[in-house]
Amino acid sequence: MALSGFNVMVLAEDAVGACFITYGVIAGDEQQAAMLASGSAQAEGYWSVEVEEVWTPDDLDPADIGEIAEVLGRTDPVYLDEDELAD
Repeated sequence: MALSGFNVMVLAEDAVGACFITYGVIAGDEQQAAMLASGSAQAEGYWSVEVEEVWTPDDLDPADIGEIAEVLGRTDPVYLDEDELAD
């Protein structure tokens, strides 16, 4: 199975509140990428993890894709401001 690079945005929750986190993932397909990102978020201590979006980045160099399905990294959590959501 040929691997590709994906970005996976998840909505998760921790002791601070609900937040969005985007993971960079190497996987065989979007479903596997979503599963790897969800598992990584849960392993980091987040709960209520839901995959919001999976996409292939435009600027990905195929030479950067390894031979192992894995999570490469993530963004810092962006917490939802409940006051803004109420408007």
